Amino acid sequence: DNSVVSLKEIAYLIPGLSKSPLIQKNVNETIEIDGRIKGRVNNFTSQDLIIKVSDKIKFEGKLRVRNIVKPEEALIVIEVDKLNSSINNLTEVIPNFKPPTNFYKLGQVDFSGRFEGFIYNFVAYVQLGTALGAVKTDMQLDLTRGRDSAKYSGDIDLIEFDLAKWSDNPEFNKVSFSSSVKDGSGLTLNNAKAVLDAKIQQFSFRGHNYEDVFISGKLEKNQFDGEFHIDDPFVAMDFDGSFI
Repeated sequence: DNSVVSLKEIAYLIPGLSKSPLIQKNVNETIEIDGRIKGRVNNFTSQDLIIKVSDKIKFEGKLRVRNIVKPEEALIVIEVDKLNSSINNLTEVIPNFKPPTNFYKLGQVDFSGRFEGFIYNFVAYVQLGTALGAVKTDMQLDLTRGRDSAKYSGDIDLIEFDLAKWSDNPEFNKVSFSSSVKDGSGLTLNNAKAVLDAKIQQFSFRGHNYEDVFISGKLEKNQFDGEFHIDDPFVAMDFDGSFI
């Protein structure tokens, strides 16, 4: 109940943990903990758990961890009722976490969902509230080879997402869409590849709001090869081919 734990003291008492990159990166942090925890340091479960890392992260939910002293091998199952943080704070806490630069524009992040797997290879169902809009995902992501060679698949929904700020292109505005991604690789525009099916409910470009846009095909770097359909008062088009 309302416990305060110093990671420096834990690392001193449990020498094996002092070698963990996660502990080394946060050794000067103090963690506030409230909830029920059962097991050993390297293999434990928890319920009704609240964890606060200074003012950087606040977590509420359930947690199961195995082999945490070796982060590259650690198996983690997290059920998140609520998590509040920011990309800046996450990069300060998580070792080797270096997302693309535009991720920092998300600002304060309110997170809920489920995470299961390893730090760099996991399955996640996520609901995010950000400064740019809402995001829902149900996907698998493999970062073991770095973000340029990342592998991913699953579903992604954007709700009222500010594409102009995300892309630094003022000709866009907000976008809402539902999409399914298969055989995805790469997380930047220069190397992204994926099989994509999407329905765009709302998409603003150069001051006009387009609705009911359907896309199906393959995206590779800046080239799309597939089908595109739109039936809008401003433009009606059926396209089958490729464009850059």
